[in-house]
Amino acid sequence: MLIFSERSLNLYQLSLLCASVQDAHEFLSAVLDQLRSLSVHLQTAAVKVGTVYTCPVNDHITFQMLSIRTCKGCGTITPTGEEYGNLSLDLVPGGSVSQCLQQYPRESQLEYRCECGAVESIQQCSFLNLPNVLIIQLKRFRFSPSFTLEKVDSPVLLSRELHVNHEYDTETRTRYSLVSIVNHLGSSAHSGHYICDGAHRERKPSNVTDRWLKYNDKEVSETTGTSVCQRRQRTAYLLFYEK
Repeated sequence: MLIFSERSLNLYQLSLLCASVQDAHEFLSAVLDQLRSLSVHLQTAAVKVGTVYTCPVNDHITFQMLSIRTCKGCGTITPTGEEYGNLSLDLVPGGSVSQCLQQYPRESQLEYRCECGAVESIQQCSFLNLPNVLIIQLKRFRFSPSFTLEKVDSPVLLSRELHVNHEYDTETRTRYSLVSIVNHLGSSAHSGHYICDGAHRERKPSNVTDRWLKYNDKEVSETTGTSVCQRRQRTAYLLFYEK
């Protein structure tokens, strides 16, 4: 077991994150960023005790997206690669997670002043590579026309499996399995309660079951993935898919 210094594992900083961040998506992003920031210190500490440390966030969660901007005036194409830790998807009411994902790389209008003088471009995004764990945020909070933050409880069909293509291999689809859901319970964007449902793995890989556990603070109860997908259509907020 590795023992790290206070500098390497700044638990005080992490406790401040817990106290100041109330949104589950923001908190998750903050924790993942904190883990990545500690990577160099942990690598150094690992070498001192004769082992190797690799950042699990970099190895399994982050991925690259390709953004292609095309000027509507001169047709200039500008590709840009950008790193992501998760995807935030607009809801397709009554649609599935797969349909929400399909909406993401669609062409969108973009205000951008090109050197030719044109101010409108078309932007399209696609995957350059795919992570081992794909984290999806369903956009359940939005601003109303009067700029009031409100919660969206539109149902989304939760897919147990998700198939994703990336930029350079459109014929082969990568299959992901749903392994966990963070849910927001409550009708208001300013209050509510988070609970989590997660697949319970059997020790023997050959023992395939549909056993899931529900985590509600200190209370843990058994459920099934089928039940979770049926009951969480209006509350699912963060989805974790494993390759």
